[in-house]
Amino acid sequence: MRRRALLHVGAGLAGAALLAPLLPARRARAEASAYRKVDAAPLRRAFAPPAQAPELLLAFARWLNAEAPPGLPLADGLSGDDGEWTARFNDYWIEEGADLSETFAIFLAIGDGGDVALWNRDGGPSAQWPVVLIGGEGEAVVLADSFAGFLARLATAQFDEPDAGEAGWFSWSEFQTGIENDAEDTSAEARADLAAARRARQALGEWLRRQTGQDDLAALARRRVPRDALRQRFDTHMKAVHERQRASADWRALRALVQPDRPKGYRGSYDDLHVVCADDFFRVGTMSRRGRRFVPYARSAEIEPLIRALREDRARRFPAHGLWFHARLRVYTADTASDPQQPGLVDLIAQYLDDASDMSWLPRPPAAAIRADCARRPRSEWWTPGWLKAVLAKPPS
Repeated sequence: MRRRALLHVGAGLAGAALLAPLLPARRARAEASAYRKVDAAPLRRAFAPPAQAPELLLAFARWLNAEAPPGLPLADGLSGDDGEWTARFNDYWIEEGADLSETFAIFLAIGDGGDVALWNRDGGPSAQWPVVLIGGEGEAVVLADSFAGFLARLATAQFDEPDAGEAGWFSWSEFQTGIENDAEDTSAEARADLAAARRARQALGEWLRRQTGQDDLAALARRRVPRDALRQRFDTHMKAVHERQRASADWRALRALVQPDRPKGYRGSYDDLHVVCADDFFRVGTMSRRGRRFVPYARSAEIEPLIRALREDRARRFPAHGLWFHARLRVYTADTASDPQQPGLVDLIAQYLDDASDMSWLPRPPAAAIRADCARRPRSEWWTPGWLKAVLAKPPS
């Protein structure tokens, strides 16, 4: 499971700089099967209607499938959803992060647990959206002004960020070869990777010139959107969330209830309570330490009305999302006084798209309860994953 690094803004960025030299360099293999076959359908589904995937992104997927020479370091490749649902920006990244999902179209997964996305910063056609890195170690940076600019930087190996120091190198490390990541790696394998990458980047540049009609890729790659614009957006979002929590009587009561159960351990550690809710079905508890068994939380009856109220409030603010059926009530060790980067003792991590039945030890709500909630708070098509469609389509027994 990816780390929820953006909760601790300063610590996440510091951790990224410390961990970067330790991360193994990804190597591009010079083989005919260098790229996983890209399915355009999930790329299209990554964009919340009415936005649509830019044609250049779809053309790039076709080029990778049919023409691209091996060697282009593209981390894990363009993301797909195996026919179910495309990865979304969610609550694991940042408090109530799912509320921002419509503004991000994630198209590329990278090796540190992070993603690369097109960011609907100011509206307008998706071809003009900046490309951003949402790193698994806490990075939130603008990589390029557009998808065309992102490809231009890949083609011309413009990986330096002179105003960003070590963190700038880390932003692009997943798109570089072993030698480019580590100058001391001069092995025959690393040299072969670099040669293959250079050939592939040259081919990408030639293809990109034909697609865009622009010969000067360096000009296309030049970034004008501030590198820290995404971090500022996340900071604004978190400030609004914390202000809303402080104003919420339900949230204050929830914090007071779980405070006696704060985990022991190092600063910043946490325990998770799993919440399953659908219509009149409600369970909250943990997994047993000896085996995959659900252990009910002692104060479930006291917590239930508070969590139900918070669940309904979020559905009112974002009606297209509907109601979540599974969430994690995360209880932290640190408090506001000892850790200013962590304003709350608790965090309610809603999982709108995950199928909770994949966790076999969790209690499962009846299908009728799920259908009742969806009838009362209908979800948009974009927020209805395949498993939920199957539940809604099944005739009542």
